[in-house]
Amino acid sequence: MGAKFLFVIATAIAWCGSAIADEYFNRTRVDTTVPAHCAEPDLRHFPLMQRQVIFGIQGAVRAGFSHEYPISRSDAQYLWMVFLGNHQNEPGILAEIRRNKLEEPFETLKLAQRSMNFTFEKEGDVLEALAISKLSREYPSPHYFITGGIEYREKKNGDTIGELDLLVGERDTCRIIAIGETKLGVKQLSHAREQLRRFLNFLKFKCKESGNCSNGRHN
Repeated sequence: MGAKFLFVIATAIAWCGSAIADEYFNRTRVDTTVPAHCAEPDLRHFPLMQRQVIFGIQGAVRAGFSHEYPISRSDAQYLWMVFLGNHQNEPGILAEIRRNKLEEPFETLKLAQRSMNFTFEKEGDVLEALAISKLSREYPSPHYFITGGIEYREKKNGDTIGELDLLVGERDTCRIIAIGETKLGVKQLSHAREQLRRFLNFLKFKCKESGNCSNGRHN
């Protein structure tokens, strides 16, 4: 992976421990592509130094994003309305998909709906699912899993602080090697960066609070 596609956090490297696997995290959907032993996010899975990915739509890389999916905002919105209204099997819709050359993202979203339980209640779910598919070319499934929709909170049953759109983890160890955000608007780069900074600050605080961190390095 080229350096221009990755943001690296220049901070001390550590692993954080948590006595309760889901004390700080909550999955917003059941993703069957994640290995069973990694299904419940755990603070111990997150090193304090990891790659950051910010995914946008067509033209986003020119605006400073690390990655982009070749789809326009209007086409992403159209596909969202198709899945939100459960119209994806209607003959007229299928013909329009072919006419607008949207077969590839359309099929990707159908697969995400089946295997990752996307409901597409939010417009941003479209880009999140497309981003996961494209990232799988950089992080192939025999070695990695890619998921998202992970909320984090101060304590169990506490208020949600934020949500991570993208997580890349090692299938064997569950170690998270990259985190990311997806944004449909190319002017939302600063917001995405702030969301990732907030999560890393949360990690650092919880690691220190737990007193159960061990040194480690993500390669």
